Amino acid sequence: MNSQIKEVEEALAEVPMLDIHTHLIGGKLGARGLHDVLLYHMVVSDLYAAGCPSGARLTPFPGWPTDAEAHARIQEALPFIPAIQNTSCFWGMRLILRDLYGWKEPITADSWRNLDALIRERADDRAWHHSILDRLNIRRTGTEIARRGHGEDDDRLQYAIEWAFFYALPMGRVRYRPL
Repeated sequence: MNSQIKEVEEALAEVPMLDIHTHLIGGKLGARGLHDVLLYHMVVSDLYAAGCPSGARLTPFPGWPTDAEAHARIQEALPFIPAIQNTSCFWGMRLILRDLYGWKEPITADSWRNLDALIRERADDRAWHHSILDRLNIRRTGTEIARRGHGEDDDRLQYAIEWAFFYALPMGRVRYRPL
């Protein structure tokens, strides 16, 4: 059975992927710190449901949260992390931290700054960001046209009008259709 599972996984890994929904920003594909992972809006919803006082997102794009804002919100969220460890968002976050950054420890008041520094080390490493997409065989990634930046990642990003969806036509052309 294990060899069959491995064979299926290997075959699936060869299938080119189109990631249809992200919040990636052209020229800035990587997380800028722990806040971009721990305080992703879906995780914030779980933290808020667990009693964390802040349920709002950090400063939204096109703005950027300051280090002070991000660090204050991380510290505010820390006591509520144990209450969300059974959620799918936390599971996904744990996979991101483990698979991309090699982080397998709990996020605690004593450890979060080390994790934040680890993530920040890769924040501007565009070759590493592209290598992740390549490893996953993600050929195109969907994001909003407002996040295009200066076109730095046009070869990787597929743009749509926010709150719209797109569908593929023969010959690889893409059309946009509002909801």
